[in-house]
Amino acid sequence: MNSAKEILKHLISIDSQFNRSNKEIIDYIQKLFVIYESKIYSVDNSDIDLYNLVIKIPGEQSESPLVFVGHTDTVLFSEKWNRNPLIAEEENGKLYGLGASDMKSGIAIILSAVLNLNKKPTKDIYLVFDCDEEYGGKGGLDLIKKFSLKNANVIILEPTSRKIILGQKGCIDLEIETFGKALHASLVSPEKSEQFNANYKAVKIFMALKEYEKEIYLNSDEDYGHPTIALSYICGGSGAANVISDKCVIRLSRRLIPLENLDQVYKEMEEIILKEDPNAKIRKLFYGGPFKSSSEGKFTNFVKNLSKEFFPEIEFGIKLSWTEASLFSEWGETIIFGPGREEMAHQIDEYVFVEDLEKFTEICNKIIEKY
Repeated sequence: MNSAKEILKHLISIDSQFNRSNKEIIDYIQKLFVIYESKIYSVDNSDIDLYNLVIKIPGEQSESPLVFVGHTDTVLFSEKWNRNPLIAEEENGKLYGLGASDMKSGIAIILSAVLNLNKKPTKDIYLVFDCDEEYGGKGGLDLIKKFSLKNANVIILEPTSRKIILGQKGCIDLEIETFGKALHASLVSPEKSEQFNANYKAVKIFMALKEYEKEIYLNSDEDYGHPTIALSYICGGSGAANVISDKCVIRLSRRLIPLENLDQVYKEMEEIILKEDPNAKIRKLFYGGPFKSSSEGKFTNFVKNLSKEFFPEIEFGIKLSWTEASLFSEWGETIIFGPGREEMAHQIDEYVFVEDLEKFTEICNKIIEKY
């Protein structure tokens, strides 16, 4: 019997922080399913080796496949943890460890459910495990270019606090660099500062984006609130008071409501930045669109009705943070639904309730059985 709890303990023991290769966790999952068709996709990445994995469990029919998606990477852990983040510990009905909530518990429940299948499913099932969701989003973007499905129903196994999530804000994270020439402070003039001081150029961009923030905030959505921009970081110079800066860096995070278009929003910001400094260098740190689904969807209500047996008060909800639902919704009707509490994602001493592991595994069993 492959219980979700025991699988999760092993997954936690595999260090898959986003700054290292996820090959070990991909190999572990693939070996569990040696009797099924699977394929590993190498992801183009200059820094570390990254991989995506797709496993197919054939059903009686191939039309309208059922798809479960989970990302294999976690955020970095800090020294503030009060326990070893790579050793799963169970205490007071909670299982602690890095990724316990976001989202190795989601992977564990579907692995357990499928490994314990006692008959061939009615429809084909695909298990999709990708990389780099927590940092740059390369994994999902790469996979949908190399592999596709049609008329599918998709569950993104992120932590959802026992809700079925039907939408999320989009996210554009940018790094902007301005360039100048280092000069001794005694040699500057207003004209030279404008021409050579990278900090001056960055501040002009910063203030223009601050005005842009006021403009976009006038828009709103009843469920998703306002589009926002967080000007999170600005740094330039050597630290010396008597030398002007030859380079300055700004980082920001722009959050989109579903009515906004990802590419159009990027162009708006690009125009603002380059108007203030045509020589500024713009780099996309993260680029993911918003997602919105309907509460009237056939598959959505199928999952909700099955889940009421385990969570009688189950509700629909939305996320203000980003998930890969915006990518994989290209394949068909998509929901976000998985064990774990949203507020535990990326937290010190992260945990998942053991009860949720058990109930969500049973829900997955029911979904596969009744689909």
